[in-house]
Amino acid sequence: MTYWLNLFTVETWHEFKDAGGTVSGFSARRWNTAQRIQPGDRLLCYLVRAYRWIAVLKVTGPAYLDEDESGRIWTQGLYPVRIPVEIELELSPETGVPVTEMLEELQATRSFERRDRWGMAFRGSPARWTDTDGEVVVRAIEDAIANPITREVPKAALSSVTVVETDDGVVTVPKDDEDAAEVAAETGTEHTHMQYLLARMGASMGYDVFIPASDRGRVWRGRELGSLPSTVEHLRLPLVKQAMRIIQNIDVLWLDRDAVQAAFEVERTTSIYSGILRMTDLLALQPNLDISCFLVAPDDRRDRVKEQVNRATFARMRRPLSSICRYIPFSALEDEEQRGDKGWRHLRFSYITDELAESLEPDEL
Repeated sequence: MTYWLNLFTVETWHEFKDAGGTVSGFSARRWNTAQRIQPGDRLLCYLVRAYRWIAVLKVTGPAYLDEDESGRIWTQGLYPVRIPVEIELELSPETGVPVTEMLEELQATRSFERRDRWGMAFRGSPARWTDTDGEVVVRAIEDAIANPITREVPKAALSSVTVVETDDGVVTVPKDDEDAAEVAAETGTEHTHMQYLLARMGASMGYDVFIPASDRGRVWRGRELGSLPSTVEHLRLPLVKQAMRIIQNIDVLWLDRDAVQAAFEVERTTSIYSGILRMTDLLALQPNLDISCFLVAPDDRRDRVKEQVNRATFARMRRPLSSICRYIPFSALEDEEQRGDKGWRHLRFSYITDELAESLEPDEL
């Protein structure tokens, strides 16, 4: 038996119950993950915006696709990836178990260095949870059923929202805020667009291209990133285990035989730390690694990228981060798209470092 996280809003939970409580649903992009869920597994049901556990579902059959609109269960989305289930344990939104009371018990929330980052554990579903964490949640729900405590549900959880899946996970957007929904949806496609361009450019220049396994199913212009020319599924690099885990999650790698020529992190959210920290962690684990690193971000984030890369923490590294990483604005990559595969074939790598990318050295701030 395996435990899986299953996210709901108060609204989608009620719709799930109104439809009989026998089918849980996920977006189409979750199909590969859903196929790993087996009969007998348990889905741990968590209410976003209410921050509490509400139920445990027992999986009764394999995942399947249902794209027929007549089978729609949820108002805000079709969620065509379906899992047949039965309710094993259930609370109401008012008696649900607040996750904030168990942050120190759960490995999933305890693993973040900063306590205020625990919400990152609830970025998307289905997501595999450890047996230990699963058992903690089940026991907490069982205790709450035996000794229910009624708590007011936060107003934000009761307001009508749309759940938008971006590349960073699940974002809940008020339905009357159409602009916010458009931004959330656009943000995800921008990231995929940049990965698509970098992958095509690298392949045309003669490099093999590696894209994280979690991103290969993303689609741009009808093409899955993992199906683009010269993409490889495995890395054969002489790196320590921890470094391999980090480098396998970098957005795009260009490979020259079995060596990494370039690493690209695409950052387009308010915080640009994730890509920077991934680069610095990698270099800390493998200080002699000779890789050209690039941070790809929107044009209006240029100053912010430079500011963060030149923070004292990164400037005091044996090799200052600003001397290793360069910045590529989104607009520069978008302009490159006009050149296309035929034009990219004639480019040398020096064009990327000297013309496409910009220096992040402090004297150019």
